[in-house]
Amino acid sequence: MKWIVKFLLVIFILVVVGYGAIFVFVNTKGKDILIKNVEDNLGLAPQVNSLSLKFPFNVEIKNFLCGDLSFNKASISLGLFNPFVGELVLDKVSLDGFTFKIQKDKEKIALRPFFVKKSHQLEQETAVQQKLLASTSQVKNTSSSKKKQVSLKIRNLYLKNGSLEMVDLTKDEPISIILKDISGELNDFSYPQLTKFYIKLNSSLNAEGIEIKDALSASGWVDYANKNMEANFNINNVDYSAFSAYYPQSFKPESLGVKKALLSLDADLNAQSNDLIIDCILSLEKIEYAQLKEGEKTSGMKTLKTVLGLLKAGKDKPVFQLRIKTKMDSPGVDLSSIKDDFREEVRFGPGAIVGQILGKGTEAIFEGVKGTKKISLDAAVDTLKDIVDTFGEAFEPNSADTPPDVDASQNETETTE
Repeated sequence: MKWIVKFLLVIFILVVVGYGAIFVFVNTKGKDILIKNVEDNLGLAPQVNSLSLKFPFNVEIKNFLCGDLSFNKASISLGLFNPFVGELVLDKVSLDGFTFKIQKDKEKIALRPFFVKKSHQLEQETAVQQKLLASTSQVKNTSSSKKKQVSLKIRNLYLKNGSLEMVDLTKDEPISIILKDISGELNDFSYPQLTKFYIKLNSSLNAEGIEIKDALSASGWVDYANKNMEANFNINNVDYSAFSAYYPQSFKPESLGVKKALLSLDADLNAQSNDLIIDCILSLEKIEYAQLKEGEKTSGMKTLKTVLGLLKAGKDKPVFQLRIKTKMDSPGVDLSSIKDDFREEVRFGPGAIVGQILGKGTEAIFEGVKGTKKISLDAAVDTLKDIVDTFGEAFEPNSADTPPDVDASQNETETTE
């Protein structure tokens, strides 16, 4: 019995001594090791106020700054490391007061120094060089690939008081869009082998000086390996003019005679075996038209009022429902499907309006997307501009028979709530 007690005592002493050695080492050398590793791998030395190990195995980092990434405090609860499967498990990671800044120009999009993606054109120009480098280093890569890659799994990641700033330098003047007050959590996340993980996020929005509290929210799960997902994304009461710098001229608030408009979007994303279906409900919560001088006319305002009149028919506010069918690994927008969705929305609209306007040929409205199949999100804006132009032509009445002017008798300011 005594030898068992002695054995346990020896084990206890070894654990205490070992933990004490690790505790002293991390608290004295951990900060320098972190700075050196980041500098060696990314080419930029970070600024770190402190790095400490707390009982039992909690690493705490304060005031970290490296390029376009910073945070006030990070707390990491270390789990177990299984050398046989090469997996490092972090039980809990908390980030407080973090800031990401992503910059996009005509050549690249970057989160310095962690992520730099060149434009498609530059990628093509360097393709030959990359192939040459790959062939010369093939032997080295083959030998190094035999080493088992360590995977990382985070059971629980908590975000608090974060911000993500996206700076677009491709326009004449820089455009800054900021997601503020980011909070949320990420569960069962693994890298580089992605498995099924769960996400929940909330954020405010600041774009072109317009701040919108609690504007964005997202929740759901993603199984990227099997191309399955189920998630919900919401945008609440976002000011239409917040992103006016990206609109074509016919979409800009001044062209439509809009002083202020608040929009909401509710999107359900469901994917099975890479087939992604996005069900969207876009609703107009409030609109205020600009005060026009006597004799002043805005064709865009007339077109907008007509469209809103069609979408509002039988409802308490204008609502447009849209279903997008695409692929999870390469999402795109099939704008030709908007034609059928629009027909569904106006089917039971005011008879005189539908008869006169749609009688001119609904096909003309969607001539801008005739023959258009799936396009990328970057090309969607240009196609939508064509849609708006054809809307204006379709809603322009003939001199012989003039359809009723929806909302023409209303004041220049109206609210839908």
